[in-house]
Amino acid sequence: MDFKSLWIPLFIILVLYKFILYPTLFSPLRRLPNAHYTSPFSNLWIKWQRFQGRENKATHAAHVKLGPIVRVGSTEISVNSPELVKQVYCEVLEKDEWYARAFENYGYVLPNMFSMTKKESHAMRKRVLAGLYSKTTLHASPEIRDICRVVVMERLLPIFEKAAQMQRPVDVLEVSVSFSMDFICSYLFGICNGPNFLQDVETRRKWLASHAKTKRYGFWTLEFPNLTALLAKFGIHLVPNVALTAALEVRELCLQLLRNVDSSSSAKTLLLPPKGPGDTPVVYQRLSQSLCASVQEEIYRELPPTRSHLAVASELMDHIKAGTETSGWTLVYLLYEMSRHREIQHLLREELSLLLEPGTSLCFSRESKTPQAAEILPSPRTLDTSPLLQAVILETLRCYPAVAGPQPRVNHNTSFALARHIHLPAGTRVSAQAYSLHRNSEVFPDPESWKPRRWLEATPSQHEEMMRWFWPFGSGSRMCIGNHFAILELKLAVAAIYYNYITEIIDDDGIEPIDGYSHGPTGNKLILQFKRA
Repeated sequence: MDFKSLWIPLFIILVLYKFILYPTLFSPLRRLPNAHYTSPFSNLWIKWQRFQGRENKATHAAHVKLGPIVRVGSTEISVNSPELVKQVYCEVLEKDEWYARAFENYGYVLPNMFSMTKKESHAMRKRVLAGLYSKTTLHASPEIRDICRVVVMERLLPIFEKAAQMQRPVDVLEVSVSFSMDFICSYLFGICNGPNFLQDVETRRKWLASHAKTKRYGFWTLEFPNLTALLAKFGIHLVPNVALTAALEVRELCLQLLRNVDSSSSAKTLLLPPKGPGDTPVVYQRLSQSLCASVQEEIYRELPPTRSHLAVASELMDHIKAGTETSGWTLVYLLYEMSRHREIQHLLREELSLLLEPGTSLCFSRESKTPQAAEILPSPRTLDTSPLLQAVILETLRCYPAVAGPQPRVNHNTSFALARHIHLPAGTRVSAQAYSLHRNSEVFPDPESWKPRRWLEATPSQHEEMMRWFWPFGSGSRMCIGNHFAILELKLAVAAIYYNYITEIIDDDGIEPIDGYSHGPTGNKLILQFKRA
């Protein structure tokens, strides 16, 4: 018998071994409980859940039924406990290439901190930027004080004041996302260089519409990148040109803001005085000075000046994306739940009145349409002393984490053992999700309900256990560096709004969160009525 007559049965044997015998009899993962009967043989079940927009709930249901470690695919595992999260998100496992595909902005050769898969590159970039987002820096920052005054008191509250006077409902989703955009961009580029989405309705709606188009077709490029590229060569475009064009329009915003900074810098060379600390492009200055001059980040050494400019843009665009929808969606759900609980609005208003120091104010003047004593808003440290404000923020982040879905890591080390006894084959993708961690009924009784009092009434040991399972910003060295920035922004916005206004729900159809990596409202709106408190 010659080889030609043997290759077909040999091929069949190899296929059977790889897809049937190895996963069921020999794989180290064979002893793990399976989320689906096809999980040992294929990743198609979990990919189908992603495509259908059911991944978070399907994975959570598997954990409820099967325990803290579940095999969701032949090479994919989901974990759900603080101990396992600590092990997975340590220094051993790297980010999956999924991040490079999902969060690149101006090409794979120009990674930003979030899309970097290698921990060494990430650590170098983090050393440059982390200090700017530390709690100590933010609380003492004159730039942040200026930004709070301008964006919250001069842009955000006038919108709600006008709506209250005219008795006109407001779509707070559009306003909240615009507020977050203005707030983060003011810190990145300076108030005078950043956008003014809160007041420039036409520009913001155009950008938000383009941004929405980019999210509709991400599944194919993220889960089947090679297939997507191959089919495109034959004229079959799983991602239509309208989405690609929209992506260019979204990224153009950052390039325009960089041009604004360059123009502003040129003006300063003509000895024109800056308007205030808030006009300083804080993050841009640090990043451009450190990144473009650094010889440590080898990937940027040989870049021409124009590409170095894009390297800065890639990082800043990532901050824009991370700081816009996430904080904006969280503010939407804060307003939603506060509107459902009128008594908490009243209690928060009373608590804030007692905490405000002499000479500080959150009161918005009806007559002049300007804040009273805006230059001395309460400090972030003062707002941190409000237990109820802290509780409503924490409970909203628990119920509605902006990033609720799996955050994948991949094992490149064949000796890595999960929970000390489960040896993961190289290439295994492991992830945890805030959606499940935040729904442990033993730690958070009645987890589907928004109950800020759970944080106020918890004993010290209960509070410590709740924080162990609290995961809205991730953990480990890759934890979101903007967590303190987001908390500061949300606390000031909520305090300012409910010190001045009462909110009621007019239309909350579609408020239920999207089931996916990010977690905004499915209906993309929330209509509220504002009344003077």
